[in-house]
Amino acid sequence: MQIYADILNRPMAIAGSLETVAIGFAIMGATAALKGETEFEGIQQIACKVKEKEYKPNMLEVKTYDKLYKLYSELHDAFGIKNSNSSLYKVMKELLSIKKMNL
Repeated sequence: MQIYADILNRPMAIAGSLETVAIGFAIMGATAALKGETEFEGIQQIACKVKEKEYKPNMLEVKTYDKLYKLYSELHDAFGIKNSNSSLYKVMKELLSIKKMNL
């Protein structure tokens, strides 16, 4: 979960139940059965709980993942777009620089 928090740069909470999919379907069923008398969000607030532990983004890791994503995007475009003329000269140098900073 910490990696998700770092990559997305968002706090991540953990569901309080192992049956989150079943709870979601139950909420949808209850909303349908009540024919809109109670809104989905209202039932969700009652039925869904999260654990107290929350994973907060580590800003040093967020910066690293941002750099890696930028490089990934460059590689994607270079290899994934027909007739792309992207220069990949700096990619390996930047990867080595990121590695050195994180040792």
